[in-house]
Amino acid sequence: MARTKFDQLPNELVLNILGYLTSLDAWFAFHNLNTRLNNSLQTSSMKIDLSLCLRFQCDFTYRYILPRLQNPFAIRFCPRIMDESIYQFFIELKSNNVEYKLQVLTLTHITEQSMNIIAQHLNRLINLRSLTIMHDHEESYGKFINTFMNTNMSRLVYLTLGYTERSSSLYLYEGNLDRLRSTIPNIQNFVLKVPINFNTFHRLLNVLPQLVSIDVHLTERSIDEIKKNSYNRDFARNLQKLVMTINGIIRFKIIEQLLRALPHLHTFWLSTFICDNSYGIEYQDGKVWEGLIRKYLRNLIDFRLNVGLESTQSISPADIIQPFRSSFWTKEKNWCFIADRPENDVDTIELYSLPPPVNSKIIFRPNVQWVSNSSNPNFQS
Repeated sequence: MARTKFDQLPNELVLNILGYLTSLDAWFAFHNLNTRLNNSLQTSSMKIDLSLCLRFQCDFTYRYILPRLQNPFAIRFCPRIMDESIYQFFIELKSNNVEYKLQVLTLTHITEQSMNIIAQHLNRLINLRSLTIMHDHEESYGKFINTFMNTNMSRLVYLTLGYTERSSSLYLYEGNLDRLRSTIPNIQNFVLKVPINFNTFHRLLNVLPQLVSIDVHLTERSIDEIKKNSYNRDFARNLQKLVMTINGIIRFKIIEQLLRALPHLHTFWLSTFICDNSYGIEYQDGKVWEGLIRKYLRNLIDFRLNVGLESTQSISPADIIQPFRSSFWTKEKNWCFIADRPENDVDTIELYSLPPPVNSKIIFRPNVQWVSNSSNPNFQS
């Protein structure tokens, strides 16, 4: 029998095509029509999205797809639609003997009830490498984080914790961090979408010295001076990427002191809005950044800013961008920056890089005054 064009497609392309279809409709519609799908299940690393599935689609996954998986796989799941399904989800993983094959797990819109079930089963996923948990409600007061911190995930490498909606309250405190040494001892990439103060962040870097990348949201609350001797030679010795979003005012010298202790950093992204220029004018000062990078961050290859600052009317966007026109920025580093003044806000100047930090929402306003250190800025970057 002649092979159909569908049969001749590589497995990777078949899976990519099916990935464009919603939920598991493609598998549900075609699984009895072509043995190629069976072969794909058995020979490829699957990415299964159950986040928008109805119950019958989940049942279909448990009955047809899970038993045929032969390779490591990833699952995205949303318990919000039916809380009781999260228990069934873990039971099916066990009954189909695929717990040890699950390497990437994403759980969104979880509730307190579902988190308790999740915590009971996480330590059975012995080969899990990546975990994302996004809680549905800020009203949980961070209980899900404390629950997770008591769960042993010794092989976890990638971890994301946070809320599906923006959170403004502190839920992670310095005193709760020591247990992470034993629960996630091999974590290398940490995204924490929960506000923490600088002291907690500093402690986190000490508790997890193996971190290679961290993305944090900082608040100004309860900031104490960090002693210089706390930045010893082994402080964050493996950290290469730091992404910071600051909500409130953290004095620049505190951030500067931190960066001086991170000579191996190759990526640094910073987003903040400062409503008091007496505390934050250095954040927009190209000379200050140039001196810091030249002396302490010599390995930096990716530097991105998004800094809003309430300034005086005597300072213009051109004044802010002028220090970024030195040969260090335009030739040696070839980093592009834009400064503008938002409409109807004469007291604010925004400075941002192109490309901006990934998490930043940049609104380019062609009808307002803006200047750049580049003659041809690429606004599509």
